Amino acid sequence: TIAEAVGDWYFERGTIKATDCPYPCDHTCHNMLETPT
Repeated sequence: TIAEAVGDWYFERGTIKATDCPYPCDHTCHNMLETPT
């Protein structure tokens, strides 16, 4: 559960599991700001 994962992280129990890749690996998000021309 999320509570167990947070408890393990906070109390430094168990191993760390990566749940995502480093920013900006998610290519589904795009910058919505238009650049001035």
